[in-house]
Amino acid sequence: MNAFIRSPFGIVRMLLCGLAFGVLIGCATSPVQRDAEAVSSGVALMANTDSNGDACILDEEFSVNGVTQGAPESIVLDRLGEPQERRPIPPGSDLPFNSIVYQGLIVYLFQNQVAELTITDPAWQSPSGLRVGLTRAELINVLGQVPEIRSDLPSELIYEIPPCQDQTQAELAWSFLIFVDDSGTVKKIMLQGDWP
Repeated sequence: MNAFIRSPFGIVRMLLCGLAFGVLIGCATSPVQRDAEAVSSGVALMANTDSNGDACILDEEFSVNGVTQGAPESIVLDRLGEPQERRPIPPGSDLPFNSIVYQGLIVYLFQNQVAELTITDPAWQSPSGLRVGLTRAELINVLGQVPEIRSDLPSELIYEIPPCQDQTQAELAWSFLIFVDDSGTVKKIMLQGDWP
């Protein structure tokens, strides 16, 4: 049951919010309030903590169809198949990335190794089911708690979730960036690394 209606006051508030004057008693909630209400008994990917005691996601979640950070291009092609397009490093670019493009997935390569994954289609997901198309409530249910908000704009909310590794010892550290649009739906997920 929603946390909003667990208390007697919540039940009265719910009934009044259905009436036209409900706005006067504060029925509108922010994305952060809705997020807190959405946490329930999900998969709880963020149940772990890193060496600083901050919530994080285990390293094995930083994978799409078995493609992980640092994987060579040959593994990408073996696991994901032939791409729709290959994009070389643009001439004069400051960013030394080439990319392999699939429907709804771009794999960015740095020195022939996976540096970043950008997902825009629900067909691609993490091992525990983080994917495009989830509602904010479904996302938080899977995570088990509300992740850190990196950016809260009127048109989108961006969550950032670190891995449960000691980033001082990691050669290249990943993070999940999850973009939620103003309708409350996950529209893009980036598995992003820190690159030189």
